Amino acid sequence: MADLSAISLDNNLLKIYGQEVLLSYTSASKIKDKLMNRTITSGKSASFPTFSTETAKLHVAGESIFDATGESASSITANEKVITVEKLLYAAQFVDNMEELKAHYDVRAALSAQAGAAMGKQHDAFLLAAMGQGAGSTVTLNDGTTTDASVSGSSSILTTSALIKQMFNETSAAMDNNDVPAEGRCMVVRPFEYYSILQEDGAISSDFSTSGDRSKGLQNLHYLGFEVIPMTLMKEFYNQDQAGQKSAGVPLYLRNETPIDDHTFNGELWCALAFQKEAAGTVTLKGLQSEANYIPERFGTLMATSAGIGTGLLRPENVVKVVAAQA
Repeated sequence: MADLSAISLDNNLLKIYGQEVLLSYTSASKIKDKLMNRTITSGKSASFPTFSTETAKLHVAGESIFDATGESASSITANEKVITVEKLLYAAQFVDNMEELKAHYDVRAALSAQAGAAMGKQHDAFLLAAMGQGAGSTVTLNDGTTTDASVSGSSSILTTSALIKQMFNETSAAMDNNDVPAEGRCMVVRPFEYYSILQEDGAISSDFSTSGDRSKGLQNLHYLGFEVIPMTLMKEFYNQDQAGQKSAGVPLYLRNETPIDDHTFNGELWCALAFQKEAAGTVTLKGLQSEANYIPERFGTLMATSAGIGTGLLRPENVVKVVAAQA
């Protein structure tokens, strides 16, 4: 049996590390695969087509459809939205040889999981911000009482079955009125609201459908065509305006640096966001890339994951922002 060279060991490490990062990245990101995605091999931007709604016409005898004017002319418009790749997004860890040897657990597996989760969470933060900025409609929940923002920051705003149904009904109506396709609709909520929905047995038993065993934690939850997705990121944006998001260091602002696109928005009493698949998109330059490089002068290995990512809103009418009544 041939001896393993240093290069083959590094390649094996990179293969395992890259697979673990990708698995963690895919698991941590809740919404990227539920929206539009494009991967480019070079360049700085990509285009996503957007089309208006066509209407049928009555034909005039003998008239060419190419020369039709007025009400007989085609009403559809074809445009495109350009999304630009921003700065390189990365997560990196240095593993010291001696510290790793002294540890009685698998250091690199834990770090690879952290790297993938960090990238996935940041990606979702960009998408949430893009949709939060440009939502075409807003639904305001009101049960007849004022909402205390300080209390709602640590508890659910959906305190009754009526409020739960109001949120879904009004959000569905807003999308239906804009001719948003029924396929691919999602409702992102804070964990507080998600568990309120699960606890409302009156609503669940009559109208909601779930799959899986509720005793085993998170499960798929659907109502009025929406897939309901709990996200902890929603908590970090809650009641933070643009200035607050920059200073508080929430994930979407990258340590107070200024990206090409401003990822801040008004998150006052924001408890849910509904969207359809065509609402927003991501352009990725060469996809997720992982590296593992041994640094001789530091007696350790630098493990890094990076991606050139750009996100943007494509169809504002496909996004509905849900907020509580003002205190």
